[in-house]
Amino acid sequence: FENGGQAPGTYRVSLWVNGEQVDEKNVVFVDGPDGHLVPAMTRKAYEALGVCPDATPAFAALPEDAVVKNLPQVLPASTTTFRFSDQRLDITVPQIMMRRRVRGEVDPALWDQGMPALLLDYMVTGNRTRDLSGSHMPATDSLYGNFRGGANLGPWRLRSYAVYSRSQSGDRPAQSDFHVISTYLQRNIASVRGELTMGDSSTPSDVFDSVQFRGVQLASDDAMLADSLRGFAPVIRGVADTNAQVTVRQNGSIIYQTYVPPGPFEITDIYPSSLSGDLEVTVRENNGREHRFTQAYSSVAVMQREGQMKYAMTAGRLRLSGQGDLHEAKFVQATLIYGLPHDLTVYGGMQIAAAY
Repeated sequence: FENGGQAPGTYRVSLWVNGEQVDEKNVVFVDGPDGHLVPAMTRKAYEALGVCPDATPAFAALPEDAVVKNLPQVLPASTTTFRFSDQRLDITVPQIMMRRRVRGEVDPALWDQGMPALLLDYMVTGNRTRDLSGSHMPATDSLYGNFRGGANLGPWRLRSYAVYSRSQSGDRPAQSDFHVISTYLQRNIASVRGELTMGDSSTPSDVFDSVQFRGVQLASDDAMLADSLRGFAPVIRGVADTNAQVTVRQNGSIIYQTYVPPGPFEITDIYPSSLSGDLEVTVRENNGREHRFTQAYSSVAVMQREGQMKYAMTAGRLRLSGQGDLHEAKFVQATLIYGLPHDLTVYGGMQIAAAY
């Protein structure tokens, strides 16, 4: 008190993390090395505020209930500032150590499976052909229809595609045919961002040529990713000296803009661009100072973002026509594509089949 300080203890404060208010709660404060009050919060409490569990080796090594009294020791470049008059605690943690908030991402717990339903989509055509040349050829009647039916129940989707044809010429017996082309049962598995298919389908064409099969397949589905994580885009890394604005331009147009706290930052959710051209990154500090750098950008169809994985596992029988012994051969296929750092992608696959 003689130096104008405040007594350690528990205070109800407004919690701000990287400039955003996130909570209001009771926090225990202790004397810091410089005589100012610092928060004594557990590792679990910091994780609840958005800090990555593996932000640094020192932070990851702490038990969940370990009390952190000197945050910069375990999270370098972080700061804590207690404004006693406002009862406000400001915590600044480098963006690279925080959990990512991906643009456009929706928590799988909020996904709607839809309502139970029966579906039928059909098209029927018919015609009669008559000879008007006087040759007395009998008239021919033709009928054709295709039908796509299905049912939805919870996460499951049943689909079937069938065709029907009928023709009759004069007094001859009518010829008709009904053929089921494909039937499959399908559902999404959110935990692996994949789709399970049982029945008739075709393999992905990312690594091997696509083939039709009857069996079981589990394959990743890009439609289950946020728009900003689909396709390829490079990871942009940099360092901000203060609270800064980061702007990304391509061919002179702004394609991304965000704000980051002091310290290292990493941008992983840039929307893929169909345009060619390197990315120009501008970091504008809060004192007006700017520094720029260029991020190379080019891609081919198979490339994946860093840390992104695309996979498919298939087992069943081939559905080929005119292929001899391979017509209904049993087979197993697996493919994997994975994005590495430094804009590298590795991919490969395996095929095992009888009579192959």
